[in-house]
Amino acid sequence: MIQDPWRDASHTMSSAELKTLWHALNREPLMIAYFIDMRMPEHLHRIDANIYAFLDSVPAAQQALVFVDPSQHCEAPGWPLRNILTMLHVRYGIHECRVLCWKEPMGDVPHDHARSMMACLSYQHDTSDACVDCIIQRANAPSKPDAVGWERDVRGRLVPKLVALGEMLDPQFLADQAVDLNLRLMRWRMVPDLALDTIQSAEALLIGAGTLGCYVARTLLGWGVRNITLVDNGRVSFSNPVRQPLYEFHDCLDGGRPKAVAAADALRRISPGVHAQGVELAIPMPGHAVPSSLLRQTREAVESLEALIRRHDVVFVLTDSRESRWLPTLLGAAHNKVRSWRDLPCLQDHYTHTFAVSLSFTLFPVQLVINAALGYDTYVVMRHGTSSERVGCYFCSDVVAPSDSQTDRTLDQMCTVSRPGLAAIAGATAVELMVSILQHPHTQSALSETTDDDEKDSERYADTTSDGKYKPVHDESVALPHQIRGNLGSFTSHTMESQAFEQCTACSPPILSAYEHNGADLVCAACDDPSCLEHISGVQALKADVDARAVDIAWDNEHDDDD
Repeated sequence: MIQDPWRDASHTMSSAELKTLWHALNREPLMIAYFIDMRMPEHLHRIDANIYAFLDSVPAAQQALVFVDPSQHCEAPGWPLRNILTMLHVRYGIHECRVLCWKEPMGDVPHDHARSMMACLSYQHDTSDACVDCIIQRANAPSKPDAVGWERDVRGRLVPKLVALGEMLDPQFLADQAVDLNLRLMRWRMVPDLALDTIQSAEALLIGAGTLGCYVARTLLGWGVRNITLVDNGRVSFSNPVRQPLYEFHDCLDGGRPKAVAAADALRRISPGVHAQGVELAIPMPGHAVPSSLLRQTREAVESLEALIRRHDVVFVLTDSRESRWLPTLLGAAHNKVRSWRDLPCLQDHYTHTFAVSLSFTLFPVQLVINAALGYDTYVVMRHGTSSERVGCYFCSDVVAPSDSQTDRTLDQMCTVSRPGLAAIAGATAVELMVSILQHPHTQSALSETTDDDEKDSERYADTTSDGKYKPVHDESVALPHQIRGNLGSFTSHTMESQAFEQCTACSPPILSAYEHNGADLVCAACDDPSCLEHISGVQALKADVDARAVDIAWDNEHDDDD
C-alpha cells in the first residue's frame, strides 16, 4: 500500500542530485530498476545477490528503489512496478521501500525531471489476498515467482508475447515480400479480383531454355511464379549471353555450361525464393532416326518428358525447330486436364461466382500448353485448346507431318536469325496470355475471336468498360485470343483463330489413341519415318482424295474445252 501520496521527486532530491542520477542511468546498461543511496545518487546498485550488503550498510531512510518507468501517465507508475515489488518481497523479504519512478524528460530540455515522482510503499499481508498468499505459502514454489501482467495464450497459459523478427531481417524474405507487395498493389489499385494466388501457385514447365525461354522465365518471376522447370539439352555458347539474359560470359567457358542448369541457377540468383530446376533432356523428334543403340535412351526421354508435363500446370513450348515441338504438343493434348468451374456442380450450388473461380484453380488440376515461335521479324504466340470445341494446336494448320529440318542446312540456317527485340515481345506476350487464361472461368475453353472481325469484337478484348472501369477478370464476355501474330517490320499485331484439324498429326483423336496404346513405340516409329503420322492421322487419305478430285476437275476442264 502507499504510505505517502506520489509527489514530485524534486521535493525529496535536489536538482543537482537528479541530474547526477540521470547521468548515472545513461552510463549503465539498460535495466528497469536499481537501488541507490540518495546521498550518493551517482552509484547504482543492481538487484542481485549482492543487494543484501547494500541493504545492511545504508540506512533505510536513505534507500530508494529507482524504477525506470515506461508509463507516460504523470500521476501513476507503470504496470511493471508490480512485478518488481513482488520480486523484492518474495525473494529478498523487503516489505517497505521508497520508490522513485524515473520518467525520462520530454521535449528539448534534457534535464527536466519534473515528471519523475516518489512515494513510500509498504506491503501489509492480507489473508483475503489469495494471489499474494498463494505466492508466499505455496509448497514446492519455484525459485522465481509467477509474474503478473501477462496475457493467456491459446492454451490458457500465462506467457509473455513473443514476436519473431528473424524473417524481417532475412534479405531473401524481404525480397519475396517486395515482389508480392508490387503485385498486391496492382490488385488493390487496378484489378480488385486479380487471382494472384492462382498465378503464383502455378508450376511452369519451359521446354527450351534459349532466347524465348530466358524471357519467359524472367516474366514469370515478375508475376511471382516460384516453381519453374527448364528443359534443354544444349550448352551455352559465346553468342548466347547478349541475346539470352539468363547467361553470362563465364557460362560459355570450358565448352559451355548446360543451358537448363545455368538458367535455373540464374533464376535463383535473381530471386532466391524461386524453386527453379534445370533438366538436361534431348527431346525425340520426327525425322531424326533413332539407332538401335539409343532406343532405350529414347524411351526414357519420352517417359521423363511425359512425367514432367503431368507434374506441371502450364507448359511453354519454346524450342527452335518445328519437329522438336511435336512431342510436347502430343503429350500436352494427351494429358490435358483443364476443367472449368462450370463442370463442378458442387460449386454451382454452394459458392458464388468469384469464389468458385478461385477455388477451382486451387483444388483441381489445370494444364495449359502455350506455344511461341520466332521468325526474322515475326512471331506467333498461341494457346492449345481443350477436347470439346477446341481451337487448334501448332500443327493443326499443316497437312504434312513434321520432319527433319536441321540436317544439311547451310551455316546461315543453323542458328535462329531474328531481331534481338523480338523474343522479349513474344516471351512477355506468352506469359500475359497465360495469366489471362488462368483467371478466365473457362480457361482454355474461353471464346476466341479475331481482330479482323466486327468492331464489337474489340470491345470484348478491351480491359475496361465504356465508363472506364476495369472488367472483372472472371467476366465471361472477355475474349481470349487463340493466336497472337506480330510483325516488327510493320509494328503490327493481329489475333487470329483456327479450329482443330481432324487429321492433325499431333493432337487428332487417331494420334492420341495410337499414343495411348503404343506409347514410346509410336514416338520411335515417327522418328524413323514421319510419314507414319500422316497415315495414322488420315492426312495421307485426305491428300489422296484431294489429288483424285483434282484429276476429276482437270478431266472436266478438258471436256469443256472440246465442247
